[in-house]
Amino acid sequence: MNREKGFTLVEIIVVMTIMGILTATGVVSYRQSLMDTRDQKRIINLQNIRSSLELFRSQNVNNVYPVALSEIESAGFVIPSDPLSGLANTYTYSPQPIEVGETCNNTTYYCRTYVLTTNLERLGTSYAVGPNSEVIHP
Repeated sequence: MNREKGFTLVEIIVVMTIMGILTATGVVSYRQSLMDTRDQKRIINLQNIRSSLELFRSQNVNNVYPVALSEIESAGFVIPSDPLSGLANTYTYSPQPIEVGETCNNTTYYCRTYVLTTNLERLGTSYAVGPNSEVIHP
């Protein structure tokens, strides 16, 4: 019997299917690790902004937080940009006075605390920090 050496069409299709599955799994895993890395960078950026806010408060005569993040930029602190979009406006700063229901302006009502938030890409949640806390909101 004369048999030729080589692969059958079925064998080639099986091998290509296995390679496709392995490639798809690798791509999904790689994309998720990139999202995790960007989320960790966002958390680090929030912590850096919080440090800048604390330094701003300690240098302020009235010992208050700024009304807007632009105030810490004008004081020489840098607001980091988002690792994906490159924009700094992905971080939301909400100063809050001690008086409930009022808006702080540092003349009538002083900004005594704040909430700083960003959205995490992988978990689809927001991450918030304050002067003494860190919370992930589902």
